[in-house]
Amino acid sequence: MHFKNKTVFITGGSRGIGLEIAKKLATYKNQFLPTTFVSTDQVMNQFSGGKQDVTAIRNYLDTKLVKALEKRGIVIAGNGKWSLYIQSEEDARQWSEGETEDIRLFISNGAFANLIKQKDELSNIIGFINMQAAETVMRFRVKDLTHLQNNTGTRIDNQIKADIIKRINLILGENAYTDKNVNGINSMGFSIILEMLMRQMTEYKINNKIWFLDPETALVNTIQKYKKKVRELREPTVPRTPPF
Repeated sequence: MHFKNKTVFITGGSRGIGLEIAKKLATYKNQFLPTTFVSTDQVMNQFSGGKQDVTAIRNYLDTKLVKALEKRGIVIAGNGKWSLYIQSEEDARQWSEGETEDIRLFISNGAFANLIKQKDELSNIIGFINMQAAETVMRFRVKDLTHLQNNTGTRIDNQIKADIIKRINLILGENAYTDKNVNGINSMGFSIILEMLMRQMTEYKINNKIWFLDPETALVNTIQKYKKKVRELREPTVPRTPPF
């Protein structure tokens, strides 16, 4: 998949969005772990159980496909913003960036229902992947939505080990990690544990809350700017054993 001006040309079949999507994903910080750039192995681990199946890349982006009336689009994140690309009705291989009117059409027809989250669905502590406008890679961040000050989320990859452990224990609701069981795991290792934990808690709907947002969902919901009202109370956490 490649971009030329504001048009996307798909070299794969018309069913999905093509297997060369990696050219767009090349600007992403690792979508599935917070330490390195996206690799096909990591995408495959997430969407094909670790098997060498190149359709795993397409499978991820298929989750970002949206439809409105007879139009078909895809939401893509990058450079601190999200964009909607619309499939040509004449040539299914061609995708062009939508205008404001196109976005309104898709939203008004409920096409973004899977991307737009109700605020009461969000955990007070939320993890998300994004790339700010001044950055060139995607990064894993954690944000406390109850903080009232200007809070766009804390980058986890540059936090010290002790701070990351505190965040993990806070989410778990217990001191699962102490001085007795943290040897041999560095700060980057705990950064990975934190991200995987928040992904897992979202998957299993712990406390019936969302704990993690992918890049597109985080941007569509403007999660960096959002903060909960003062009167909202912190929901209790559920004690859990360490995932690793």
